[in-house]
Formats: sequence, structure tokens, C-alpha cells
Amino acid sequence: MDRSINIESKHLFRIVLGVLLSLVFFLRYHMMDPPLLLVFLLVIFSLMLRWRFSFSPAWMLIDASLLTMFSLFLPEATILLSLYLFYFASHRNLLFCIPFAVYLVVVLQGLELLVPLFSLLLGALVGVWELERMQLIKEADEYRMRTHYLEAETEHLLLDYAGAQYLSRLQEREQIAQILHDSLGHELTAAHLSVKALEMLLERGDVEKAKVSQGKIEQRL
Repeated sequence: MDRSINIESKHLFRIVLGVLLSLVFFLRYHMMDPPLLLVFLLVIFSLMLRWRFSFSPAWMLIDASLLTMFSLFLPEATILLSLYLFYFASHRNLLFCIPFAVYLVVVLQGLELLVPLFSLLLGALVGVWELERMQLIKEADEYRMRTHYLEAETEHLLLDYAGAQYLSRLQEREQIAQILHDSLGHELTAAHLSVKALEMLLERGDVEKAKVSQGKIEQRL
């Protein structure tokens, strides 16, 4: 589940950034001379480099600062700073946006001011969405950990219960065996002594007492 959520997050970021690139290119298409085209391609390369490798957003300050300095000599490239506003806002680095947003407000005029505003808004939305996505992933991981812990505890309790039942059965069998051993041994010993007494009575010819002793032997057996 986490893998699919991560892929969707990257796709959303790239789709929105692609739309902004297309918008900027459309606004500057009629002015696209070689210097401006080179700057545009360098900005695309910088953004694609961030897609491939995980750099700190602070490194983007260098690119944005260089673009700001270059835009002093090529004002048509100023609107490209909107892409960096989107990047910083989507990574929840709003403090990085402030100096470049102020610069764009001062330099750009008319409807072109909507581009950095639109970039900031979309970047903030993507950043909030990513933050909520990370929170959901964290909660899902915690839920899985709790479920795994409960399953382990349940299995442990079942094993303990099965062990306790087995121990109880062993103790019960031992108790029954002890009772049988004691009572049966006592009765067999008494019957053996009665047989001896019966033999002595028969030798003495005391038939009546011998019959009584015989009855007791049968009863015990």
C-alpha cells in the first residue's frame, strides 16, 4: 500500500509541475530566443535532476538565486522563478518562497502575476496533501504494528493456555494414578492377608470362620 501511495505522490507533483512548465512556455513562446531557451532548458534540467536524486530543498536556493541574477539581464526569464516557488511550497519550505515571491511581485506586471500566485497555491496544496499522506502511512504502519503485536500476544496466550491444559491433564492423571495405586495396593494387601488367614483356619478345621474369611476376600477382590 505504501508503494502505491508514494508513486501517486510523485505523479501528482510531476503532473502539476508539467502543467506549470507548459504554461510558462506558452507565455514566453513568442519571446523564445536562444538565451531564454537555454535558461528554460537549464531550469528543466535542474528540476529533472531533483526528480532522479533526493537533494535537500536548500540546494534549490542556489538555482533560484542564479536564475534571479540572470533575470536582471534577461527579464523574460523572471517568470521561470514561479517553478521554484511551486517546488519550495510543495516541499513545505515557505520561508524559501518569500524573497523570490517579493521579487516576482515587483518585477512582473498584469496577468503574469497570476502565474507565481497559482504556483504557490498549487505547491501548498501538494505539500499539504503529501503531509496528510505521510500521516496516513504512519498511522497505517502503527496499526500494522499493533495488529502484529496483538497476534503475537494471542498466539503466546494460546500456547500458554495449551501448556496449562497439558500440565493440568498430567497432574490429574498423576493424582488418579496415585489414588489407584494407594487404594488398590491396600485392598490387594488386605486380600493377600485374608488368604493366609483362610489357609490357617482350614488347617485348624474352623470351617465357619473360613467361610466368613472367604466372603471378605471375595468382597475385597
